[in-house]
Amino acid sequence: MFITKEKKEVPSIFEDGVPSLVRLSRSYDNPHWYNIAHVHSSDTELVFISSGKASFTINQKTFLVEKGDILIVEKGFIHSTISDAKEPSDIFSCSVANYKIRGMERNYLLRSPNILPVMKSGSHEEFFRHCWREMQAYQEMEDPISRSICDMIAGSIAGLYYSLFFNQTETYEIPAPHFTQDILIYIYEHYCENITLERLSKVFHMSAGHIGHEFSKAFGISPINYAINLKLDQAKWLLIQSEKSLTEIAAEIGYQNLQHFTNIFQKRNGCTPLEFKEKYSHKKKLLY
Repeated sequence: MFITKEKKEVPSIFEDGVPSLVRLSRSYDNPHWYNIAHVHSSDTELVFISSGKASFTINQKTFLVEKGDILIVEKGFIHSTISDAKEPSDIFSCSVANYKIRGMERNYLLRSPNILPVMKSGSHEEFFRHCWREMQAYQEMEDPISRSICDMIAGSIAGLYYSLFFNQTETYEIPAPHFTQDILIYIYEHYCENITLERLSKVFHMSAGHIGHEFSKAFGISPINYAINLKLDQAKWLLIQSEKSLTEIAAEIGYQNLQHFTNIFQKRNGCTPLEFKEKYSHKKKLLY
């Protein structure tokens, strides 16, 4: 016996095609890992907690997450992550852009900015696990067909996230904007350049001392150290994910002096860049 059912013509929730995958990442295998405060100016980040626990801070509001949770970080939202030391988290995230849901602004997934951005994946947990496993596998292939498959999988995840969060009624209070957020965004967009308090003072027409004090008060780190951490985080990613030389990596993040880059990397990470690469590059494993 054959059972068939014709598909009715129903408009897609996406007005102009599925979202495109901007980046795919996984943070795992380290009880002390963290992701410092940063912001995405034009894409939506979709997060899946595969195991363990962590805390996400979005717009100065902290959300505790655990295995099976999903989370949405809208564009323009400052966010950071800290893994739980006792139950280290294994977190997958992908960022999508170039999409528009009917009746909403471009590149936004939540119906309202203050909708609670975290929930349980429930019966969809294994589906999400398989989606990220497949995306990770296809991303490694780096050909046009594989890239298209990645986009389609990411689009499916975005569509399901939208569906799950559509009926989310719980909200949270978003603090009023503060000038330090603009400074953080500026540093995030220019960290590969020479960031100094004097430069920030000229850009934002405030005293260097005031900027340094208020930024440290808001984010628990000085503007200069924040810029350095951004540089070193990018260096770590390049060491693991690329075949670029140390000289190329140093130059890409704004260090023209290789020895200076090596010294500051070792001081802040307890190992040289090459030792870091040797330790972690072989851990680019698939999630099974």
